[in-house]
Amino acid sequence: MKTQMRFQKLILKLTLIVAALAIVYALAFCTGAIAYIGRYQDMAGSEIRAIFGSTTSDSYMEFLDLLGVYDAAQTYTTLLLWLGIVFILLVVVCYAFAGATRRNYYKSNYITIGILAGFAIVWAVLAVVFSLQVQMGVLGSDAWNVTFANYAAANAAYYYSSNTVVYIIGYIFAIVVIVDALALIYNCIWKAKLMKGEKELLQKGAAKEVA
Repeated sequence: MKTQMRFQKLILKLTLIVAALAIVYALAFCTGAIAYIGRYQDMAGSEIRAIFGSTTSDSYMEFLDLLGVYDAAQTYTTLLLWLGIVFILLVVVCYAFAGATRRNYYKSNYITIGILAGFAIVWAVLAVVFSLQVQMGVLGSDAWNVTFANYAAANAAYYYSSNTVVYIIGYIFAIVVIVDALALIYNCIWKAKLMKGEKELLQKGAAKEVA
């Protein structure tokens, strides 16, 4: 039982750290290449013609699609930020119900920790989906990685980047979040088995006394 008690304290502390890092990831979501792309949302017509030839060229149309990816990334950032705040609040609720210190869990403990674990998995899935959409949008754009990159290389006033490392970090972090969620579930299963075993021992002891 002591080992399990130490584990439940540790896993909730780690989950609090993970929830805080989820907010950090949200704040870092629009860094790297996507941040550079956002700089050119309000590009003047003369600049567009210089880079893409005209506002009707296929390259320019593709660049408009990429600006749509930037807008989506902004939306994802806001959503991930709010989800991160909810993530932390759910951990706080688990602490409020004594999920880190209670020897015998009540139904409320299993419910709150279960909700926390489920939410963590949902957050991880959404983070991967959002990251994939933005990363693939950036890396798959010839308008950005070829046309614009070549123009920026010849014009010092323009900035270009193909850096999408933040999304790779996001995939790794999502795995960490899922492992943490599974550890929370394991903690509840472990606790339930110990409580069941303890109850059976008490019942056997009581039966012997009656006999």
